[in-house]
Amino acid sequence: MGMKPDDLAGLRDAVVGYIDHLLLAECFPPGATAGARYVLGVSGVGESSPHDLLLGWADFLLTWPAWRAHRLERRLALPPSDRLADLAGRLRQPELPPEAVWEAADLLDAIATVPPDTQAALDRAAELGREVDNRLAAQPDDWPPARLARAAMTLGEWPRPPGLLDWLCDQATAEADGLGPILDELAKLEPTADPAHLAARDDVLALVRGWAADIGLAVAPADRSFAAGGPAPPAGSPGVAVKPVFRRDVPAGLIVRVKAFGLVRGEEVIRPAEVVISAGPPPPGLTELEAAAGAIPGPAGEEVRAAFRDLRPAGAGGYGELAAVELFTRFWDQAYPEWAANHSAAAAAFADGLGRMLAAGYGLAAFAPLHYRDHPAGWVVVPAGTRMTTGRVVRVLRPGLVAGDALRLPARVEAE
Repeated sequence: MGMKPDDLAGLRDAVVGYIDHLLLAECFPPGATAGARYVLGVSGVGESSPHDLLLGWADFLLTWPAWRAHRLERRLALPPSDRLADLAGRLRQPELPPEAVWEAADLLDAIATVPPDTQAALDRAAELGREVDNRLAAQPDDWPPARLARAAMTLGEWPRPPGLLDWLCDQATAEADGLGPILDELAKLEPTADPAHLAARDDVLALVRGWAADIGLAVAPADRSFAAGGPAPPAGSPGVAVKPVFRRDVPAGLIVRVKAFGLVRGEEVIRPAEVVISAGPPPPGLTELEAAAGAIPGPAGEEVRAAFRDLRPAGAGGYGELAAVELFTRFWDQAYPEWAANHSAAAAAFADGLGRMLAAGYGLAAFAPLHYRDHPAGWVVVPAGTRMTTGRVVRVLRPGLVAGDALRLPARVEAE
């Protein structure tokens, strides 16, 4: 909890005294204090430790900000709810029992007139309640359980468990294993565009990071922000598994979401993290081409499909054009010759679609030379040992690629 036992002594004693008074005061109607047991999260003064009583009371205040002592006390002064329900049922009968009228009158009189001994007990409860409230408010502002619980209160979509403060303290004292469930709750949150909700999530995450740091741990990824996304974790970050995906709404290289927050201690991985990174918008026609690549036969087909998969990490890492050139090269050098020999129409259609995708998505234009000398030196290559005469191209083995006026891949041809 970040506090020494002596720091809690006064607050503990006040809580114990208050709960002792509520649960054992004989002047309250039978069953009335059952509500206090439920609200405070304790089963009896002698059955819970002072630490548990403290957390139960603090959680009660944190989850009910509008609480004031007199509201709880007035509820305790009411007759038991089962008696009220029984009387209400009898009063609704078609033939009203005569004694029910007198019972209702007695009950209303009991509610309206609090006996002196009960009022004295209520006054004492109010005094003790204020003492507990004041002592809790006097705790340091950086008390981790309370700070995190208050921040978590603003996350209406976070299904917080009963006894939030108690639960949070249990997690933190269990160090890595205990912080995991808190991080799991953060990772489960659905995407939102509400700035207030995003800020609240970042507040909670910052508090968890600080709490983890107190026990020598770091939350991974280190730069995650619900509001800003955050950059992709550096290559080789310990314990961080990265999955790149194409996203139109998130710039390349930024975090799309964290599927699981991790915990590390230096280079030691305590709990692995799973992060989804944006590769930027998908190149037009990608989905159709990836599906069509499934028909490319043999090991060369697998090489092409692997090159398609490489487009995502390349986009996230900022080298998408290089990966696109590699895809083009693998297709034409390894897959196209065999595929075209057996399924020329399918190979030609795929080649056309690939050219369009690279042009629209990466600014790469394919060119097929008609003559060896139609392009600058180095733009067209022929098989080794070729003795050219006219230089006329008789067969294009692989088109070339250019980005504007810059050569990216020379064309391979057979020429006279």
